[in-house]
Amino acid sequence: MRQTYKNDDGEYVQIDVFNGCVVLETIVSNTDGMLAPVRCTHCNKAYDLTSVKPLARFADCTTFESPCCHKHVDDRTWKGMPDIERLTN
Repeated sequence: MRQTYKNDDGEYVQIDVFNGCVVLETIVSNTDGMLAPVRCTHCNKAYDLTSVKPLARFADCTTFESPCCHKHVDDRTWKGMPDIERLTN
């Protein structure tokens, strides 16, 4: 059974329950109006890449200041744990 509720951050969370146990929790972010939505892989907050402040550009990545927990972010996707995950709106 799937249940949806709104958490304290205003994000919608979907929970799949099987035999009384939570087996999957998914945060469904509201990306309406965002041109380039991404999600922080550290705190799961969604934000728009068009609103971030670039810090530096290198040959393999761009670093920027994010509006969430992980302030110094780069957009490399080949890292063991990338800093952001691109979302579709």
